Amino acid sequence: MPVFFHSGRDARYINFYNFRDLQERDLFRRVSRFVLLGEKKEGQSFFLIAVTGAKMQQLNRQYRQENRVTDVLSFAGEEPGYLGEVILCREQARQNAREYNWPLQKELTRLVIHGLLHLLGYEHEKGGRREKEMMK
Repeated sequence: MPVFFHSGRDARYINFYNFRDLQERDLFRRVSRFVLLGEKKEGQSFFLIAVTGAKMQQLNRQYRQENRVTDVLSFAGEEPGYLGEVILCREQARQNAREYNWPLQKELTRLVIHGLLHLLGYEHEKGGRREKEMMK
């Protein structure tokens, strides 16, 4: 169930909310297109949303009953052609990037892919084959 946008009608395939950097948007568009083509889901749309750590903690508490900041959440859409929302926390992504010792752009890209794969039905918390495929 989408949190911010309840309809994907008339949406381009990727819609940004709180992403101002045009180069970053272009990168995420290309990565998303690659994933959607690979999964044979071209033409599907979704929102990519950036939120603060406080907002992410609130969403995580509200929807997953975990009172902590997380890096990415995904909420499936309810209309044909609308995958849903991928919500990223840039603050947590920055912390992850430091921990993994790689650039922030790489971490944000990883999170976009991760969130999009969740919208496409991949789960890692339940285990199994789809988890192994997702983690590749």
